[in-house]
Amino acid sequence: MEIITVKNLSFSYNGSAQNVLDNISFGIEKGSFNLVIGRSGCGKSTLLKCIKQITAPHGTRSGYILYNSKDVTQTDERTLVTDIGYVSQSPDAQIVTDLVSSELAFGLENTGLDAREIRSRTAEISYYFGIASWYNKEISVLSGGQKQLLNLAAVIAMRPEVLVLDEPTAQLDPVARENFIDTVRKLNKDLGMTVIICEHNLENVYSAADRVILMDQGKIICNDTPQAAANYMLKNDVTMKASLPSCTQLCHALFGDREIIMSNALAKEMISKLRPEILKPRQKEKIKAQKAFEIKKGYFRYLRNGRDILKNISLTGFRGEILALTGANASGKTTLLSVLCGSLRLYSGKVSVPDGRVVFMPQNPAGMFLKSSVREDIAYTARLHNKSKDDTYKLLESSDFYKDIFLSIDKNPMDLSGGEMQRLAFFKIMLTDPTIILMDEPTKGLDAKAKTALADILTGLRKKNICTVLVTHDLEFAAQCCDRCAMLFDGQIISCEEPSRFFCDNYYYTTQVNKLVKNIMPDAVTLREVMRRCRKEE
Repeated sequence: MEIITVKNLSFSYNGSAQNVLDNISFGIEKGSFNLVIGRSGCGKSTLLKCIKQITAPHGTRSGYILYNSKDVTQTDERTLVTDIGYVSQSPDAQIVTDLVSSELAFGLENTGLDAREIRSRTAEISYYFGIASWYNKEISVLSGGQKQLLNLAAVIAMRPEVLVLDEPTAQLDPVARENFIDTVRKLNKDLGMTVIICEHNLENVYSAADRVILMDQGKIICNDTPQAAANYMLKNDVTMKASLPSCTQLCHALFGDREIIMSNALAKEMISKLRPEILKPRQKEKIKAQKAFEIKKGYFRYLRNGRDILKNISLTGFRGEILALTGANASGKTTLLSVLCGSLRLYSGKVSVPDGRVVFMPQNPAGMFLKSSVREDIAYTARLHNKSKDDTYKLLESSDFYKDIFLSIDKNPMDLSGGEMQRLAFFKIMLTDPTIILMDEPTKGLDAKAKTALADILTGLRKKNICTVLVTHDLEFAAQCCDRCAMLFDGQIISCEEPSRFFCDNYYYTTQVNKLVKNIMPDAVTLREVMRRCRKEE
């Protein structure tokens, strides 16, 4: 039985003649787990917002969406609020109160539940999601990942029939991401909740799906089982095949089309049969010696009588280096970036940034956009930094990472997808000619091809002696392009090593590829390294 039916749905934003959704039709079975994937800007987020209806963007729409056989535009608002839960890409965009307890109760209060029922539901949901220790906290002190968990908890407290999730794990650390997906799977399997989830990181979620809906340029090009969809992507050279789970990509690259592998256990068994003598030693890169910044014995807290967020922290960054800051949510990573860019000050310790022009790209780049169109926003930033029109367009054309900006040049920046916002924000900071770049979750919302293009740009910045510092939960990206990776725990840096050493020393907090090949290639942390060592790629 279909709980959601989409028929001939087309949509374009106000002021744009281009359809973001182009004659889409599909059905969602009651109690099923549905994964929506595709390149950044292909229409995934717009589709999910239209399903919720009260979150639908302004624009021109044709076709229809049915919920339990009734058009969502004709369904009463209370039913849409309670029956279809929605968690957006940006945690801050969904939060409406200042306390965790208030946020959990907000939706329940607005549906008219009595105080006893509200108290019971918020207590139950706090324990279910493991957030009881935050219950009385102010939301302003939570990390981005904690806010996302709070958003999900507040939605689930409403006990919806359908759960719509738009890249919900983008700001979660790897362990929290896995726990989050496990929780969603549990809601689906144990409670029969219908799940529609959009994700770029497919490692933990792909095998959980009953159906995979692959989108490209506003159309659905494949709607099938995970196995069949993976086969379609691998055989048709679809860009998204680079986002498939590591076990699938690795086994396909090593063993060809013999079998589509979806299981880590089976992949490890097959890989273990590779002969060690075909491996090549890995060459290590040297780190530049000139300091870009230095923090010595730094301490920071947000409240005078609060706990220290940074504790006796010391870190040096170098010119021509890409440095990744990793660690669990709320370990102090974003706070450290804010200290480096000068928006927060240590109460003890010292920060030195000699002759540095520091720019900061936050987790949510929406606050960086000041004009009503992408074209105007770029032009405004270019004028501020004395960039000519020719210089601006030369930069736009310098990388595939920027080229999709041309497709959205007349859109309002707020109508862009999460990945498109990331591209535009990064382009704007590059117009400032920085010497130190600080980025908080730069791969959030980016598809695999865009991540590779961004890595190429960052690698090129080494030659310009630019220091780049990334806060990231994307361990694969860090392993691919960073010179060093540092881990924060409880406000302190507990390790800082080059990627091979950093990840191979870890058992849980490492890349998926390293987990798969650890027994025979313990210091291989990327797919490219494994391919090179197995003589599949020189």
